[in-house]
Amino acid sequence: MPPFSPANGPRFLSVGAVISWVFPDGPDQQNKRLRFAPSFPPDLFAVAAFLLQVGGAYHYFVPRGRRDDWSEACVCVEDADLQEWQHIGTGWAKQYPELPIEIQQLWSELWKCRGEPVFKEPEVGKSAPCWWKICWALMAIADEACESVGYIHVDDKQSAWHGSWVALTVDYCLRNSADGVTPSDRHRRVDRQIASICLMADRDVVCVQPKSHTPEVGCTPRTLAHNLALLPPRGEMRAHWQRPPQYMLPESRTDLRLLLIPYPFEIDAEWFVGEKVTTEEELRRPGRAKPWGWFTLDQHWLPRNSQAIVKMVDLLLAQARAKAGSVNGVVFPEYALDWKSYKAVADHLRDHHPDVEFFVAGSSDNCAGEKGNFALSSHFFDEPNGVRSTRMAATTSRAKHHRWRLDVHQLASYDLTNALDPRYLWWEKIVLQQREIHVKVIRSASVFTTMICEDLARSDPCHEVLRAIGPNLVFVLLMDGPQIPVRWSARYATALSDDPGSSVLTFTSRGLISRSNSALERMSLEERGSREASWAVGLWKDATGTAQVISCPPGDHGVVISLHGDPLFEATLDARQNADASRWRMVGTPITVSLDAVRDSKVIDELKI
Repeated sequence: MPPFSPANGPRFLSVGAVISWVFPDGPDQQNKRLRFAPSFPPDLFAVAAFLLQVGGAYHYFVPRGRRDDWSEACVCVEDADLQEWQHIGTGWAKQYPELPIEIQQLWSELWKCRGEPVFKEPEVGKSAPCWWKICWALMAIADEACESVGYIHVDDKQSAWHGSWVALTVDYCLRNSADGVTPSDRHRRVDRQIASICLMADRDVVCVQPKSHTPEVGCTPRTLAHNLALLPPRGEMRAHWQRPPQYMLPESRTDLRLLLIPYPFEIDAEWFVGEKVTTEEELRRPGRAKPWGWFTLDQHWLPRNSQAIVKMVDLLLAQARAKAGSVNGVVFPEYALDWKSYKAVADHLRDHHPDVEFFVAGSSDNCAGEKGNFALSSHFFDEPNGVRSTRMAATTSRAKHHRWRLDVHQLASYDLTNALDPRYLWWEKIVLQQREIHVKVIRSASVFTTMICEDLARSDPCHEVLRAIGPNLVFVLLMDGPQIPVRWSARYATALSDDPGSSVLTFTSRGLISRSNSALERMSLEERGSREASWAVGLWKDATGTAQVISCPPGDHGVVISLHGDPLFEATLDARQNADASRWRMVGTPITVSLDAVRDSKVIDELKI
């Protein structure tokens, strides 16, 4: 056998092999043979965008250019191309069940190239592979056919959906494919929504979901489309898209006001409990590795009666409305609640606060009884029930992707060296589960998602998915020190505000801030340096300006921030334009709210605050 060399190495991956990989059961339920084009736009987008990505072809495209103007290897997209693709795509969305003949013609041309290598570096002065532009055309047509996908539903009589069978089919798939578990008749747990809106594309190869933002910077697969996001296989990272089944207000109609409650307000050192894994004998061995152990955090701040938490939320909401007007969302930070208290608050918001659209909180368990570190989020909606409608709650849960590690510097910063041995590295004792993010639609053209502490800081598959979908709002739930612009959370929030252009809120409890400030006060001037005590529980960053600090000093128990939705113009890599996007920015000054020491003394005593 001759030695290995590029000449006798493995055969190249062909265009046809990728198509058969994406469609192992064929591209269409009626026509299983690969020479027939997919009849569902998300399936067509999946294979076309995946080919452009795997082949590294997408970055060679030049928008609105003439080939004669470029000596380098490239593919030019002219205005006439864009107009034709948009015309075919928008027509396809209204033309059911017929597949436009132009799509089958393009697919037939692509199928003729099935024997060509999927990767081929173009040479200067020579034409790019002929299938590149064919594939781009199919991708763009599919994207145009998916306008409003993920944002409308069948029963919404007020949606201007213009008869799109594609958007209605996707809505049906999203609403009828999730595993529904009902903790109570009017509080649903929504679990395991579909990982992809495709009907035939293999989800273990590639996934597709609706999207919100098209990044304004960079040349990546994320900039290819307005309406669809190309995502990795479901085993690597899973994204769930959820939309309340009701009419959604336009972003410009009214501001979005959030009540932030930085609970717990105090955390005692002894609530951190260590469990050493490295033994004392191992510590004495020469050349030993860094000793480590597990830690847990006991939630002794939670009252026995969850109604005390409910009453606190009620009182703060009343004051927030008196000072700022209606409140549309309530947010607690990482690990603030457990499922029992979360459900009590969610049910109360559903029944007594019709202006609240959603509720987000960190929790130590979820409605399935799993222990860990979770981000829970609920949206509230009116479900038709005969003549009347019934207000419902639907809750999703996702687990933290990375364990928190406490080292000697963090132990000192949070004044925990008496609780946890500073010679050790201490890891959060949680089981890591399926990597996933939940994307929830709010208003007519906006979505939000949540991240938990380390998920923001670590290089994680969820970052690529998050940037591909481009949520308008990202809530980062933390158990951290002050949220000031020089700290790590601000740096990573800035990255997301640049690409994909999300507006990011980092939010922590006041408990560790209090410990951090106390530790700072005991330091010498030399040790402290330029650091000062801060009660910044949150930090807001969007693509339009500098980071804005949100403070909640002792004596206050919540902060109200107002967000305004601005229309946003976006363009894809090939210069297809979209004026339906939106961006949220914080307006006005954050308003603090508090419990009254006399009037609310019973609640204060129950909460031990």
